[in-house]
Amino acid sequence: MAWVYKVASWIRRCGYQAFGWGPRPTLPLLTAKCDAKERVRFVCISDTHNDHDRLEVPDGDVLLHAGDFTTHGTEQEIKAFDEWLGTLPHKHKLVCAGNHDSTLDRTYYNEHWKRHHQVKQDPDKARSLLSNCRYIENEKVTVEGVTVFAAPAMPSRIVGAWKRPE
Repeated sequence: MAWVYKVASWIRRCGYQAFGWGPRPTLPLLTAKCDAKERVRFVCISDTHNDHDRLEVPDGDVLLHAGDFTTHGTEQEIKAFDEWLGTLPHKHKLVCAGNHDSTLDRTYYNEHWKRHHQVKQDPDKARSLLSNCRYIENEKVTVEGVTVFAAPAMPSRIVGAWKRPE
């Protein structure tokens, strides 16, 4: 009879994820207990790969895009992303590059641009296209009393931009 208890316990803990049986697991809603004046609402997204305009982005005070907003890192992709950022209502928009945003990594891109593009892009021009946000690279910024550090570094075993020694 002990096995029945063990099976029931397993179904209760893991059954829904494994087979769709048992209670659906839920996470408690973690909300800050403070006055509305003291709250800062962060919206964090990443890996949109040029599909940003298909997103339904929630309202918030701060939008943080944590990298890979382009697929190939072209100036055209960066410009389209920046124009989209300009349509969003968030008071603060913070952007950090990812490995797909290779043009923004000056050192890597100037050495390996032929892996990514037929015509060389200008990393400084690409960075200047991000005019509707604060671009963060290896720095911390304080927004609405919250300090955020963003670094686009990737482990050296991953091929692409922003590789740094582990």
